Amino acid sequence: MAYTKAQVHTEVRALINEPTPAFWSNAEIDEWIDMAALDISVKTHCVETTGTVTLVASTLSYAEPTTFSPTVAGDSNIIKVYSAFLLNLALQKVHPRMWGHISATASDTPRYYSHFAGSLWFYPVATGAGTVTLLCSVRTDDVTALPFEYQHLAIKYVAYMAKLKDRKYAEAAQLYAEYANGILFQRTDLQDRGVDAKEEMTIPDRVERVLAGQGA
Repeated sequence: MAYTKAQVHTEVRALINEPTPAFWSNAEIDEWIDMAALDISVKTHCVETTGTVTLVASTLSYAEPTTFSPTVAGDSNIIKVYSAFLLNLALQKVHPRMWGHISATASDTPRYYSHFAGSLWFYPVATGAGTVTLLCSVRTDDVTALPFEYQHLAIKYVAYMAKLKDRKYAEAAQLYAEYANGILFQRTDLQDRGVDAKEEMTIPDRVERVLAGQGA
């Protein structure tokens, strides 16, 4: 079951051995939890969702969407766009330096896109209305928006910040090392999907039918 922010707060206080506020205030712990959510979502790209951009005729660039489906809690913005679809067809992602090397007629609908400087760019420029669907990852400052398997990292991050305030630098360094290793492990284990082996994608040249009773 996913943690609420209050549950993360409680787990942090258990780890730093201060169940009720004394040296560390509730306000600063809550602020560190928000910082942890932002740091984790940026470094792991673990918050995946979709957004839409409504195309307008003769418009080249558009602001990033600010609402997503599934909805992302907190202050959220796009980190990376993985795919974009228009009229159920995938647009080709290109680097901004490719603009000027792509030719298209004015009557074409957009076929290429770039995500640059906080904007979405589409080419050829649309000659009419349309809706582009984006598959993307976003940053957020709300720990409840993180997938459950990433939320435990926020506890280590906040404990690290608490030890820094207390000038317990050795303990802080150990906690941060555990946090950083957790980030790397989650990225490798959950985000890096791996590459399919060639034989898994190969159709055999010949398929033989084995009749019952004849064996292989």
